[in-house]
Amino acid sequence: MLSGMANAVLKHSIKVPRLYKSAAVVLTQVKAGNNVKSVIDKIKHPNKKGIMALVSKTMRYDKTIEDIFKNTKILTKEENMDENLAAILVTELLWGKKLLQGDSKPVQTIMKYKEILASAVESDKLIDDEQCLQTSWRPRYVRINTIQHRPDAVINYFKKNAWTMLRTPETYVDYIELIKSNLKDAKFIRDYHMEEVLLFPFGTVFAENNMYRNGSFVLQDKASCMATRVLSPEPGSTILDMCAAPGMKTTHLAAHIKNQGKIFAVERDKTRFVTLKEMVRRCKAKCVTPIQSDVFLAKLDRSKIEYILLDPSCSGTGMLTRNDQEENKTEEKPMKKRLKGLSNLQGKLLRHALTDFPFVKRVVYSTCSIHAEENEKVVEEALSYTHNFKLVDCPKMFKNWTSVGLPEYSFGENCIRTVSDIDCTNGFFIAAFERKVS
Repeated sequence: MLSGMANAVLKHSIKVPRLYKSAAVVLTQVKAGNNVKSVIDKIKHPNKKGIMALVSKTMRYDKTIEDIFKNTKILTKEENMDENLAAILVTELLWGKKLLQGDSKPVQTIMKYKEILASAVESDKLIDDEQCLQTSWRPRYVRINTIQHRPDAVINYFKKNAWTMLRTPETYVDYIELIKSNLKDAKFIRDYHMEEVLLFPFGTVFAENNMYRNGSFVLQDKASCMATRVLSPEPGSTILDMCAAPGMKTTHLAAHIKNQGKIFAVERDKTRFVTLKEMVRRCKAKCVTPIQSDVFLAKLDRSKIEYILLDPSCSGTGMLTRNDQEENKTEEKPMKKRLKGLSNLQGKLLRHALTDFPFVKRVVYSTCSIHAEENEKVVEEALSYTHNFKLVDCPKMFKNWTSVGLPEYSFGENCIRTVSDIDCTNGFFIAAFERKVS
């Protein structure tokens, strides 16, 4: 009996490994608002790089760890367990080296729940970085809101908070290969085509990030950002965003024209209109005027509109995983009926843009659909009735771009089709109509 008590006292007197303890101290101070790099610089530990990596990974999985603690009630059952130290240990066990060093009481405690923790991860379908690289088909995109910050300022912010920036390769092929092979852990990269777009590892969580919450950057897929580049309005322009919610493209346009000009952002749905207004407010896009209306009935001075962005309701099939797309094939008849209804509406909206605004210079039509019915066929119909516009060579606007419209359409090579497997983005379609100079 005495021997057992002595062993227990001995084990409980074993110190927590210094790496874990130091990482927990850093995590505590970072959560209190201190800069992670400056905190680590003050820590007396020979492996500061290891501390940085462990803290960085814990911060990235913060929301997941919070959910695990809530679901398993570990912190409630173990009242003496420090929450930040527990978070460090759980990170190391689940997403780090997959084992814990030493035999201290905190390590013993977390190891006691090893099976529960593992099952919690499995039940939530959480996967580590290596698995993500094998199963995901795109990274996490961040579009810097240049209304508030220069790109370098946001990049430096991430660097100071435990992220390492990779060099963007000179060729597009090498860039895609790097994304697929080395965009993991605490690494990020600048987009090959747009300096305001950054790429982070699949699964990166930004919900609690202060710069995200104050609109300094927006979570927006690269393919969606490309529509603004194709429209390319000049500062001071008057723009109509015909189907504006949730407002990511709207606010990107506002940043593109440096908040100088006028953007009329029209949205019919009441709930989506609230989301649009909040996005505009958060991004400080003062040049935007949100309008809740059917775009056909919106009170606008049509003679003043110079640029139009039309990103209408669509099937959203470009947003789905391959498995979801495979499942859709079993619903062929309902899908065909839906596509017919969508393409009819899309065609009417595009006709409105091309025929009812006498001085519009350029109209961009985009969808997050993979179906020709919503893409090339809508463009084909538009070309049959309008002779005042020509299609812009969109791919030419992006260096080394190869994903274009379907070859069975004579104009296909002038359109952009982003392909998830090739371009590591959502599936997207972009066409641009430019008024001919008489």
